[in-house]
Amino acid sequence: RGTSHWNYLIDAFRCKLSMDAGDADQSMEWFSSSKLSVFTEISRIREFELIVYARVLILLNRDQDAELLLQRLLTFAGDNRRPHSRVEVLNLLSMIAFRSHHVRMALKYIGESLDVGMAEGYIRSYLDESSPMAQILRAYIKSRGKQSEEDIFKKRKVFAAGLLKQIRELGML
Repeated sequence: RGTSHWNYLIDAFRCKLSMDAGDADQSMEWFSSSKLSVFTEISRIREFELIVYARVLILLNRDQDAELLLQRLLTFAGDNRRPHSRVEVLNLLSMIAFRSHHVRMALKYIGESLDVGMAEGYIRSYLDESSPMAQILRAYIKSRGKQSEEDIFKKRKVFAAGLLKQIRELGML
C-alpha cells in the first residue's frame, strides 16, 4: 500500500481517543475513511482497528453490526490466545446486550470476562468502560449464580465488587 501499518493503528488510536473525549465528529471521520467493514479479514495487525470500528458501530447504535463483528473478534481472540482482546470484546458484547435489555446474556458475557480478567490480573479493561461497566457490574453482583458454580461465582462477585469500588473512587460514575 506504500504506507506502514502503524499509520492505520495510530489513526484508530486517535479515533478511540476522540470517542473517549466525546468528539463524535472526528470518530465519524475516521469511521468513514477507514475502509473497514464487519467482514474485514481479522488479523493481529487489524485486530485493534476492528475493535475500534466496533466501538464506533456501537456509538452509531448499529448494535447488530457491532455484535456480528465482535463475535468474529471473540472467536479470533480465543483461537489466537489473545486474553486482553477477549476481555475487551466480551465487555463490549456485555454492554450491547445490557443496553438492549438482554440482561441474562450481558451477565453471561461479563462472567466470562471476569474469569479471564481475574486470571490475567486485568483492571484497566473494566475501569476504562466507566459508567456502562458499573451498571453491568452492579447487576452481576445482585444476580444469583448456579449452585454448581457457587465458588467461582463468589470469586467473580468479589472481583466485580472491587472493580466497582475502583470505578467509584476514580469518580467515573
